[in-house]
Amino acid sequence: MELTAVKLNYLFLLYEKEENVHTVSSLAKILGVAKSTVSRTIHCLEEQGFLIKDTFLLTEYGKNTARQYLEERNIIADWLMSEQHISYEVAIHDATAFILSVSKDMKKIVLEKARNAMLWEKISKIGHLDGQAVASLFADGTYPLPFTMYREKSGKHNFISMSDRAFHHPASFVVKNGIGMVHLLGREIEETSKLGCLKLKGRLVTLKYLWNHKYLLAGQDQSRFIIPLDSMEFHYNSEEKMLQGSVKLKMSCSVGTVHMPESVAIMNVMIR
Repeated sequence: MELTAVKLNYLFLLYEKEENVHTVSSLAKILGVAKSTVSRTIHCLEEQGFLIKDTFLLTEYGKNTARQYLEERNIIADWLMSEQHISYEVAIHDATAFILSVSKDMKKIVLEKARNAMLWEKISKIGHLDGQAVASLFADGTYPLPFTMYREKSGKHNFISMSDRAFHHPASFVVKNGIGMVHLLGREIEETSKLGCLKLKGRLVTLKYLWNHKYLLAGQDQSRFIIPLDSMEFHYNSEEKMLQGSVKLKMSCSVGTVHMPESVAIMNVMIR
């Protein structure tokens, strides 16, 4: 027996007003339907395992189902109101119909698109954010982080730092419990000496990031360097529709300071 929009609305009501004592009469009054209609629907929900029999209380299965569908409905409805400027009532109706009628794969695609659209709308209104604010906008997970390392001081045509080749691209930022950390995976680099007679190879051994006017040592797990996203300042690029952030880094290489002295670079990151 399938879950219909009518049954789903009952689940939403019982989930959101779980603390209330419900009866057939009270539900009929709230929903504006006959008592016989309420009785039939409640019986169906009990048979499907959503309700504990004769209690009007949701089972754990019922709570989980209501919670999931309610979250999905609200995401789609908010998106419809924002993008299409339709009324709340129409958005709720259409969002409910959508989440019940499409496949899981299609629903996942649309929900992701809706979440991203709402996220970027929120970001565009804020404009400037610190790294902590950026992390708070994302669910826990790992996200790709394209970046470029620029020389601190550069000429007209030579502005990419050698350190740009010292890491695998892209980097990633990991969000956990609202805290964001940038992960940079180091790699071997090769450079010709200033006299042009030696090929120098090495890896970065230390990385420091500038935060509150002080250089702090990055966390390190073998060749992976970790810095807090909060060390970066971000601004919203309205033309490219992306966030751009930067942080000043100081690095030293394994071949020693004679051949590759400690250098400073500006790491510029992009979040789309």
